[in-house]
Amino acid sequence: MKLIRFITIPLVVILIHSCAIKTYRIAERSAFRATPYDIGQDSIDLETYNTNYQQKWLNISASIIDSSRTEIIKSDTIVLKRDYVTVNDITTFEYFEYSPVEYDKTIVFFIGNSSRHTSYAEYLMTLSIKTKSRIISWNYRGYGYSDGKSSFKTQFIDNLEMFDKLDIEDNDDDLIIIGYSLGSTFAADLAVIKRPDKLILLSPVSDVSDILKHYKKQFLSGGKFILRPFIDLTAPDYLLHISNIEKVKQYSNDLLILHAKDDEDLPYKMGLKLFKNSISTNKQLMTIKKGGHSAAFETENLEAVVSWIKNGL
Repeated sequence: MKLIRFITIPLVVILIHSCAIKTYRIAERSAFRATPYDIGQDSIDLETYNTNYQQKWLNISASIIDSSRTEIIKSDTIVLKRDYVTVNDITTFEYFEYSPVEYDKTIVFFIGNSSRHTSYAEYLMTLSIKTKSRIISWNYRGYGYSDGKSSFKTQFIDNLEMFDKLDIEDNDDDLIIIGYSLGSTFAADLAVIKRPDKLILLSPVSDVSDILKHYKKQFLSGGKFILRPFIDLTAPDYLLHISNIEKVKQYSNDLLILHAKDDEDLPYKMGLKLFKNSISTNKQLMTIKKGGHSAAFETENLEAVVSWIKNGL
């Protein structure tokens, strides 16, 4: 990827003259990169809020970062616990469970790339309470205190193992699977296998082919656009087969897609493409005018998701 940034004017001339097409391979880590817990970064993220609010959530972040703490929050409305489970006697995963006083639904939530669970706690607590849902979310390999190295080669299988290990289906609750950004690939894949009542994709990706086109447009913006006909981006074969488009063609239950028109990380047209290809008979594309890639976490958009979960279309 760095090679693209340092292409010079002489190389432009050479490429145009020779009509040679240069191919650059995008590494997996650009789309799936573990991020450690970081109280300093959490503090920066909270800078715009008032002091009491900052202190409250920094205390919660500190409790999550303390790996020995199992009970993170216990209040009159919700309990947040963290635990660990070992899969295949080899890899230990860290997971979180949000349990309101009463619940009749179970949500499995997949987080985004390069993110920390400390950033999702408030959102998931609010979602849990307002929808009366138990929410379970685990850290991928290398994220938080989960073992191993994150990779698409292992994560799809890990998700199935975790789902079964935590006995998520062993109750009569409605099942909802939610994926944000990177997490949309895991949510859609699991939904095809486990057939939840509802699938929610927040700022989702369409497929790897579209990501490569988007990367190319980003890297070769401005005056460098002249290079686009002479440069191709590719990825390892196991990544090229990842496609949410193919997954939504196999999932027929309720589907909600939420995407902002000004999303510069994963463009809105990706969510629109998923909506058009979905075979769901009860589907909705929630278009947000402004909010960027994290639009889903704005209060009004959270409320819209809550309403859809409770009432449908």
